[in-house]
Amino acid sequence: MFTQSLVWQSGQDANPNTGITTTQAPEPEPEMCECDCDYMEKISYFSNSSNSYENKSQEELIEILQEKLDQVKGQLEVEKAEIPVVKARKVSAPDSRPSARNVGMIAVTFMAFVFGGIILLDLLSLPRYIRTVRENLC
Repeated sequence: MFTQSLVWQSGQDANPNTGITTTQAPEPEPEMCECDCDYMEKISYFSNSSNSYENKSQEELIEILQEKLDQVKGQLEVEKAEIPVVKARKVSAPDSRPSARNVGMIAVTFMAFVFGGIILLDLLSLPRYIRTVRENLC
């Protein structure tokens, strides 16, 4: 916190009755912990004046930091196939309601009639096609 000290001033006093003024001394800087964590390594690296980036051009800075940038990009990169949202898009949610099952059965029946009708019409015209091919070959 703040400490008070008494200072004798010759000349103009802050308090003319006593001739004593009080001043506040600045707080001392807090001590950093002595640990081996990555945070402390970064603090010691950037506090070292020989690692200053002040007098370097942008090209030199890019060259220096490119390796670290590539490493961070590699750590942050995620395979899109492994994201849960992408996996969820490919999986259908089960629906056990009877109405959903009935609608599905109606749709399958309708498609079977449509495709069955197309195939039936082609099968009916098949004998005529075979007859035409025989007449053209002979």
